[in-house]
Amino acid sequence: MPLVREEDTVLEGLLEAARLLLLDAKTAPKSLGRDDVDMVLVWGAEKDKIAEEMERIAREKQDPYYLRDAESVRKAQAMILMGTKGKVEGDVLKIVDLGIAIGSLAKLASTFGIDTRIMYRAGVAAKRIGVLRESEIVLGVPLAVYSKSPFFDRQVPKLN
Repeated sequence: MPLVREEDTVLEGLLEAARLLLLDAKTAPKSLGRDDVDMVLVWGAEKDKIAEEMERIAREKQDPYYLRDAESVRKAQAMILMGTKGKVEGDVLKIVDLGIAIGSLAKLASTFGIDTRIMYRAGVAAKRIGVLRESEIVLGVPLAVYSKSPFFDRQVPKLN
């Protein structure tokens, strides 16, 4: 009988679920029937580049919350980035649609047992390195499957 160890399936299962999360967000209700939400799934080195950029921003802005969130992004096995297509100015419905889609995604992730945290700072860093560059507002949703959520009991580190 073949054996599959849990640790060998976590990333594979998480990525499969993440693809379903993208579908759920895609089909979430949209104002006026417009699809103004853009999304990508990142993991591995691409995800870590975003964490590195968050650390750079922390030093530039002297903002330790970027360091705290960068640590959470590093611990996550993957991350979904969601943004608004085109300009937002004067079109509050784009922001509402982004909120509905991201809430729908987070709810389904919870059903799958995937821990999430919606992060503005991860979106800022992703946009700075060219991910979803065309989106005016970008949010990151790190995804993690551990015994304990890495997004709980987070401490704010001191800047060096």
